[in-house]
Amino acid sequence: MDTKFYKNILDKAPIGYAYHKIILDDQNQPVDYRFLKVNSEFERLTGLKSENILNKRVTEVLPGIRDEFDWISVYGSVALNMEEKNFEQYSEALQSCYKIKAYAPKKYYFVTIFKDITPEIEMVKSSQQFLEQTEGPIDYQAITDNLLNISGAKYIAFNEFEEGSKDFRTRAISGISQNIQKGLDILGFNPVEKHWKHDPIREQKISGRATTYFDRLRDLTGEVIPRQIIASIENIFNLGQTVIVKITKDGNMLGDFTIMMPSNRKLQNQYLIETYAQQVGLYLGKRRAESRHKSSEERYRLMVKSFHDGITVIQNNKLEYVNDAFAEMLNMDKDELENLAPSQIFNREAINRLQQSPSGQATGNQEDYNFETVLFSKKDNKINARIHSTTIEHNDEESIFATIQDITKQKQIIGQLKQEVQNSHSLDNFIAICAGCHKIRDKDKEGNPWISPAEYVTKRLPDVQFSHGMCPECIKKWYPEYIDSENED
Repeated sequence: MDTKFYKNILDKAPIGYAYHKIILDDQNQPVDYRFLKVNSEFERLTGLKSENILNKRVTEVLPGIRDEFDWISVYGSVALNMEEKNFEQYSEALQSCYKIKAYAPKKYYFVTIFKDITPEIEMVKSSQQFLEQTEGPIDYQAITDNLLNISGAKYIAFNEFEEGSKDFRTRAISGISQNIQKGLDILGFNPVEKHWKHDPIREQKISGRATTYFDRLRDLTGEVIPRQIIASIENIFNLGQTVIVKITKDGNMLGDFTIMMPSNRKLQNQYLIETYAQQVGLYLGKRRAESRHKSSEERYRLMVKSFHDGITVIQNNKLEYVNDAFAEMLNMDKDELENLAPSQIFNREAINRLQQSPSGQATGNQEDYNFETVLFSKKDNKINARIHSTTIEHNDEESIFATIQDITKQKQIIGQLKQEVQNSHSLDNFIAICAGCHKIRDKDKEGNPWISPAEYVTKRLPDVQFSHGMCPECIKKWYPEYIDSENED
């Protein structure tokens, strides 16, 4: 096989290749090196074109190279000592991190074979960011900027679906400079935080694939954005291939990245990009779940806070939690009340009953665990309380959950009612009788309450029967003639 064959393989290889000659000073110390050969992948990875660098010194091509890692000394050692070195290093001048193998085919010459590992490094950094950012608003811009570095794209838009809907919102766009933003403003098109209605055509085009490729942006957008505007955007920003990468979790699509490549480049690192999108999906899913949990927790917290009855959770022989109502009931501050031992609030009998609380999952009769007791407030005031208790899991430990109802006023009212009933019963021993006609006042009778004694007694003792006659005094009073004629006889 001829040299042309091997040269062709080298030029098509998916790794960067460069051949150099080291340059020495008068003391035979390496001070520079010259580019002799490079392949097309070298050009892609570094952005340096062969016509601009061949036979030139590295200090001419990258004037700031001496200000960072000492590349010249490392490569000088390889070239002079016929060494082989493998290492990873970030190049400030090229804004990339490389995994490099350097060796010397002959003295004073050296070869570098390398690949850009910046995407992998960015993936590790991004993963760390996802793990660390658990509070505060989601940094959509940072997420999008990270993917721009991983993908080598020109622009990337981060679209997030609204929960429970197929509508989506563009959260961030990476790669846009101030000048580009001005251009978008002139066009009257600013997509950041723009709300987009569900587009079934777009959905169909990307269905069934994690990553979907389009030759042009207009092939994706259809009629959602006027074609004239899309054509202007493609021309102004020199856009080529457009790629949609889905952001999913558990098979549910949470959003996507719309990746726009320059017209002369195709997307690289698809696997890394899809992995990154999966990480973003896990992160978004986690944050959404946390948001729902926090919202639910806040609703329950407000509900508990608004309860008029006291609530406490007893764990490890201390009041782990109390609500405002219980603290107010005992005339104490919440901070003062929490972490007290139950024996400082409840009597021994009540503590025994609390310790016998059934499981919250139990079924059947739990009436024994609704009981009444007496509490003592900070001012030693007696508080009559009705307690319902059960056992729950709190912070992965079994705890006692109790609601406490202050029934002191209820007890007082019941006592007053009992006294009034007793008083009313004692009044029944007195019967109001008219001093003139001797009728009796019936308090239960509507209208005229005055009735005859017979009617009064019959009403209360229905089994009693009356016969009517007159006593001697009344006969003498009302019928004296009858008395007188009887005496004559």
